Amino acid sequence: MKSKLTLVIFFTHLFCISLFAQTVLTHAANELMHGDEIKLKQLIDTVSAGAAGPNQVWDFSAAKFQNDFVINLQQDASKVIQERKEYIASDENGERISYFKTTPTQRLYYGFSTDNAVIKFEEPLVEMSYPFAYGSEVKGEMKGEYIKDYFSVPINGSYELKADAWGTLILPGGVKLRNVLRVTSTRKYTQEFSGSDYNFTVLRYAFYAPGERYAVMQIKDVVYDCINCACDGTEYNAYFNASVTADANQQYDNKTGFKYKVYPNPFEDVLKIEYSVQSPAKIEMSLVDLSGRKVKEIMDKEHLPGTYSVTENMSAYKTPNYVLRMVVNDVLYTEKLIKKEKCGRKQ
Repeated sequence: MKSKLTLVIFFTHLFCISLFAQTVLTHAANELMHGDEIKLKQLIDTVSAGAAGPNQVWDFSAAKFQNDFVINLQQDASKVIQERKEYIASDENGERISYFKTTPTQRLYYGFSTDNAVIKFEEPLVEMSYPFAYGSEVKGEMKGEYIKDYFSVPINGSYELKADAWGTLILPGGVKLRNVLRVTSTRKYTQEFSGSDYNFTVLRYAFYAPGERYAVMQIKDVVYDCINCACDGTEYNAYFNASVTADANQQYDNKTGFKYKVYPNPFEDVLKIEYSVQSPAKIEMSLVDLSGRKVKEIMDKEHLPGTYSVTENMSAYKTPNYVLRMVVNDVLYTEKLIKKEKCGRKQ
């Protein structure tokens, strides 16, 4: 019997999830590029980054947004480091400039500068490591200094970078992206201001979609508390790329030649599945609940190259959450489904 190792499987509540259908960040596809301009929109509303884990649905479709936020990637890192050639300066809407060095396996973060202050680290932080997939993790120490005017204060702490979730992302305005990888950065450090010591926790959530070099959405939460004073506070910022329009699963997976679309989601009584294959394939489809129990078998058959559609009557199914499980030539794809309640339905 011919066997082929094509997927890595995690078992969660007896339910199998393949990483091959998910986004993996690589140097070639996701590293910063000199000369790029990244145009984002800033959110007015405060949104939650949601939970960690597989098969998440992040629905930010109703969030309001306003001004443009532009990042320009330049080749000038003179304020923090001297060797300019190999470094990239990220000008963030004219408010601050962050400094990076890129290698085939890592993106290193050296610090940032504003009009009146500079932060630089003794050893650069690992901003990204390649390849980076769901479950990947990087940890390290964070030591540096904050420089303003004629004084300098130390920074001491730690940082962690982890790809802790994947799922479906619905951007403000309604664009839906599947197989999105969330990378969470956590930095915890102590810094002195005006004779008082502050504890900082900085959380940044970056959402990466297939085919997009840069994060399509970012959420940043900063919490600081004063150890020996009453000056506690929080800061919040969120941005998204409004130019992203294509659904990630509307493109063929180069491993299987498979693409699909499931709609509407959330659904009421009828669910439609449209899918295409570029070469002969055996396709199995089934509906399972969140415990992994199969509740409906949709198909198990061979397909010739082409485009197909299936319409399923879901009126008899009452549980609000399901997962569509699709196996294409031994590669597993999953899609979380939500059944919404009809208006006026009596309990």
